[in-house]
Order: sequence, then C-alpha cells, then structure tokens
Amino acid sequence: MFRTKKLLFAILACLISCTPEPTDKILGKWLSNEGTNTSIRFVKDGTVILDDSGNIEVGKFWFQDKNTMTLQTKEKVTSVTISFPTPNELLLVSTNSSEGRLLKRVTE
Repeated sequence: MFRTKKLLFAILACLISCTPEPTDKILGKWLSNEGTNTSIRFVKDGTVILDDSGNIEVGKFWFQDKNTMTLQTKEKVTSVTISFPTPNELLLVSTNSSEGRLLKRVTE
C-alpha cells in the first residue's frame, strides 16, 4: 500500500510539473478577432507589445494567479481574466467589466 501511494504521488508530481504555466501558453503574437488591425505580443521577459494599426505601446504583464493577468502600460494598469477556448484562441475579459476580447494566435 505504501508503494502504491508513493507511485501515485510520483505520477501526480509529474503531471503538475508537466502542466504548462499560463506564461508559457500566452507567449507569442495574437491578433484581434474583431476585424481590426490590432495585435498583442507577449514576450518571455514579461514585456507586452500592443500594436493598434501602427500605434505601438510597450508595457509589462504578469500573472496574479493562473487565470488573472495584469497589463501595465504608460497609460493604465488593467487586470484581465484569461482563458483559452482552443489552443490558438485567447479570451481576455476585463475584471472591471464583462467586456472581453477574443484573439487568435499568429504562427510565425
């Protein structure tokens, strides 16, 4: 019985360590799905680059927990909840309202 518990613990530890962190899942470039020319790029060092039709703004992002992210630019600080409807879709919903934005991953 002790051996079985030890084996289950080892399997659980492996599953937890193999689960991608939100940062790993969000890295890369995402395009707005709203017919606009807006993109967001998340970089491993915590940099976020917002490009709204050539108007570029650089800021920082970090996670409060696995579902809540903070975006900080010169203009404002915004908290959003994140979800991935599919591996290539990112849904950002403001924690201050129910307003959301669906983004599609860009493969480069």
